[in-house]
Amino acid sequence: MVYVDETGWKVAGERAWLRVFSSATFACFAIDPRRGRAILERLYPGGHPGTVNSDRWSAYTFFSATRRQLCWSHMLRDLKGIVDAKDIRPAVLWRKGTQGARSQKGSLFVSRMLTVAATCRRQGHGLPDFLEHSVLAHQLGEQPPSLLTLAR
Repeated sequence: MVYVDETGWKVAGERAWLRVFSSATFACFAIDPRRGRAILERLYPGGHPGTVNSDRWSAYTFFSATRRQLCWSHMLRDLKGIVDAKDIRPAVLWRKGTQGARSQKGSLFVSRMLTVAATCRRQGHGLPDFLEHSVLAHQLGEQPPSLLTLAR
């Protein structure tokens, strides 16, 4: 199952959108200036083969109705007015503390750091160790560690 959610973001003071695509073992963050379903079509050109858990935003109708489950957290929030603090929360806190990113390169850095942090957390790996090994491998011209091989 893949969980998807989005929140507002800033890039060089302009409105953008940060999305998270997460599963039990991976998380992927993407920042795009458009909110529409184009990013979903780009990331999942043939649709998603498994189940997608999302809120009721119309862009998510891109995914087959037989493969889409509405997010219970969003339904509860709608019913009870409570706030969800799942994967998107660290990104919201980052945005509030930094006002987003000043460039596309900054957005790419944020997306990658949020992806690595959330995926390390899911896989039970320490983020500082992973980052240290990544930087050291880069400095030595070696192959960096991969979150894909750590999940196995």
